[in-house]
Amino acid sequence: MYINLERIELFKDKIILGIKSFLTFLNILIIVIILFLTYYLLKRILDFILEKRRFKKSGSYIINYHKNEIEKLSKKYHYNEITSKEYLEKLKGKLKDISNFPELVEEKVFLASKILTFEKDNIEWEHNKRIILLNNEKENLEKEVQLKRYYDKEKILRRLDLSKSVYLRDKLNKKEIRALKEKGYIQVNEYCVLNKSVITVLVKPMGNHSITHTFLVWDIKRLLIELKAENIQEKLTVDADLIFEFNKKRYALEIECGSLLSKPNQMREKITYLDKKYPNRWMFIISHRDLLKKYKKNGPTATRSNVREKLIKLLNIAHPD
Repeated sequence: MYINLERIELFKDKIILGIKSFLTFLNILIIVIILFLTYYLLKRILDFILEKRRFKKSGSYIINYHKNEIEKLSKKYHYNEITSKEYLEKLKGKLKDISNFPELVEEKVFLASKILTFEKDNIEWEHNKRIILLNNEKENLEKEVQLKRYYDKEKILRRLDLSKSVYLRDKLNKKEIRALKEKGYIQVNEYCVLNKSVITVLVKPMGNHSITHTFLVWDIKRLLIELKAENIQEKLTVDADLIFEFNKKRYALEIECGSLLSKPNQMREKITYLDKKYPNRWMFIISHRDLLKKYKKNGPTATRSNVREKLIKLLNIAHPD
């Protein structure tokens, strides 16, 4: 029995020794595998890093990198993330960055052309922008001037009597003249029967009458006032142009510029009417002496130059003032 126990112990020792040997081998194998894997991984990482460095040094990487940078700049400018000035400066900086790479000749030409085009477009845009701003400023100033003129004109017109058909130019200032012209008054030179000289006036035609007719009515009216006529009336109907009273008698004056000569029937009706209503107390006053011969056939007629004398005679004034 002792022998059997000894054999068992011996067998046991062999088994334990075998297990230890196996474990030692396994450990060594694992270590070898780990070392191999570590070497393999390190080699792959090193190869990747070296390849990446080689790629970075290659022209294709440089081209792609700078193209991407230029596109990024363009997007930033397009979305207003940078100003045109910053964009131009960055493009010039990028051109400087690639100047040391001979393989980027095409890219340098492209970028230089892009910078030149952008500068040209930017100058034109700034120029057009300046023109637009100046035009807007001009329009605003013109509106301000027009508005000021409007209020100035309205203020002036409130002081003037727009029912008057004639104004003496010498009695007006420049602003009043401009305001009246804008209201339809027309500046003309006319022979004045009162002063017996040519004067400058602003006339607004009344009704369908001409400028000269309107002026003469106004001018003869002033002469009548000087001759002490009373109740002077201007007529725009079938009656005479001017009706007035003198020594309790009514008189009529018909101002003519030649239009009635082309209407014989109307001429006869007018003369018949005047003879009946103002017998021997009416007279034609013509605008131009060339009309004298034709009107004189139809009734008493005066020209501008002799109307004062003819009126004195018509009114039978012995000693006029």
